[in-house]
Amino acid sequence: MKDYELAQKLLLQREKGIRISDSLSAMKGKLTFRLIFSSIAVFLYWVSEAGLFLLALGCFIGATAQEIGLLKAIAKSWPFTEKIINWREVENISKDRS
Repeated sequence: MKDYELAQKLLLQREKGIRISDSLSAMKGKLTFRLIFSSIAVFLYWVSEAGLFLLALGCFIGATAQEIGLLKAIAKSWPFTEKIINWREVENISKDRS
């Protein structure tokens, strides 16, 4: 992603605020992949009773939980981040498409 696109996204977040639901929506593809992989792991565990698939399932569930926790932390610290950002510079970058 280019700087001006990131700047535009940041300006939009400033306007709307950061919501976990928006972030989860942006991660839709990644979460869908994890759900499919986890479902396959559960199916293969039932069929072959191999512990490796249960381990893989645990890793994917853990990674997803960690990512959601990170999103919550970012949303919680947003008011401070909003105060310290140089918004004039962000606006200038959002207009520069070079």
